[in-house]
Amino acid sequence: MTSHKNANASNNCTTEQEPDCELLFPEPKVIYLCPSGKAPAQYTMKLNFGTQGSFLYKVSTFKLLDISLDELNQRKMIILIPFQLLKLKDLLSKDRSEENLLALQNLIQHDILESIESNLTLGNITPDDARRLKRLTHKLYTHIYSHYEEMEALNELTDESLILDIDIIDNQHAAELALKDSIISEQGNMLSNKDSIISEQGNMLSEKDNIISEQGNMLSEKDRIISEKDDTISEKDAEIVALKEKLAFYQNKV
Repeated sequence: MTSHKNANASNNCTTEQEPDCELLFPEPKVIYLCPSGKAPAQYTMKLNFGTQGSFLYKVSTFKLLDISLDELNQRKMIILIPFQLLKLKDLLSKDRSEENLLALQNLIQHDILESIESNLTLGNITPDDARRLKRLTHKLYTHIYSHYEEMEALNELTDESLILDIDIIDNQHAAELALKDSIISEQGNMLSNKDSIISEQGNMLSEKDNIISEQGNMLSEKDRIISEKDDTISEKDAEIVALKEKLAFYQNKV
């Protein structure tokens, strides 16, 4: 992002020359998901700009497991909520007592699921975001905890809390799609039947046209025969008239 500066901003510049513009960089953080004792407070990097020199650039670390859930929500870092599962990873790797299993159950139900639902209700995330976070939580849980024998009962509870909530929506979508496919298939069959009926009607019309055409040919043939008969009658009438004239001529002479 760039923003133009005026003459009064020269005191923000590290060189004597007045800057033409200013580049604004967000402050980076290195996010640590491991226990805080394993993470340094900051990293120091040397940025070398060649002929313009170099300087040391310090990047502080963000230790997730030291941050409370409320602070995580306040910072709008909701995407990191599933990683709250890491808080009990080391503890449960050593001691899977009933007390620690209950602590993990409470962590999942309260710190993770309820936080996701609260953020969804507040409009901080979309329903699709909530589904993705729950799916990620289940994957992390499966990867970290589900292989322990003591986790059998909690595995079932976790599956009900995480998988089923997602699968219900997916199954609803699948059922809706299946219903739409069924309707489309029925409509396709109806259209096919309609096309078949139209084709049959077309064949009937074609046959009817053929019959009408044949009847027309028969009428034309009948008219031709009648016309020939009329011509024959006219010829005979002419012959009769000629014979009558001859007979009248002979009678006059006698």
